[in-house]
Amino acid sequence: MTMTNLLTIDVGNTRTKWAMLDGTGKVLEQGFFVNAELSQVQAPMAWQGCNRAVLASVAHPQVEASVSDLLKTFAISAKWLKSAAQSCGLKNGYQIPEKLGIDRWSAMLAGWKNNAGQNTCLIVNAGTALTIDAIHQDAFVGGNIAPGLAMMRAAFSEQTALVSTENGVYQAFPANTADASYTGALNAMAGAVLIQFNQLEKLAKQKPVLVIAGGDADRLASVLQVLGLEPKIADDLVLEGLFLMDGEAQ
Repeated sequence: MTMTNLLTIDVGNTRTKWAMLDGTGKVLEQGFFVNAELSQVQAPMAWQGCNRAVLASVAHPQVEASVSDLLKTFAISAKWLKSAAQSCGLKNGYQIPEKLGIDRWSAMLAGWKNNAGQNTCLIVNAGTALTIDAIHQDAFVGGNIAPGLAMMRAAFSEQTALVSTENGVYQAFPANTADASYTGALNAMAGAVLIQFNQLEKLAKQKPVLVIAGGDADRLASVLQVLGLEPKIADDLVLEGLFLMDGEAQ
């Protein structure tokens, strides 16, 4: 390992994911921390192979402080990135570009690049939150944010007396409460994606490329396939997008 390696870190709502990449963008090492346990973890020894890190965060400042403390273990300089009006050839159509979540922007950059700058893309992240972001004519034109699967099911448990977070399975016609709540949550997520997909297709007058990432990507993709869509599963789009933004800045 050489000190030209770059550490990319995605500080999310629930987990902090990291990857160490070489100068070509190849992932050399990767891992994650559970945010609730950050104060008890130690910096991975693999981080010794880096002297700088680029980070995206949507987490509480206390979580960011814990990550900063980990970086100090090996004297790694930290650069916390923000969304910009344009990056890597993609324009940001948000009303106030820097207010767009950096995780969404970074994922869009990677998803768009990986599909050869397709004219029309829908980039979906199925994590703690569900984000659905539309790209058309080399620009982000807008997107949706909704509760993710775990958040939606937790709301069931908190707001109802008889619906719990007991594990269910997806069914076309659920016949018990666990399956009904699990299926309903996934169908709600899939419906939100389908609506945005159809709206983007109408705008572009062509079918969008549909890219899905996040911890629940596989579950959501299977339902979208039932609806006739053809999602592409992607890994670590945020971390890849951070690498792209860092390369543009060099």
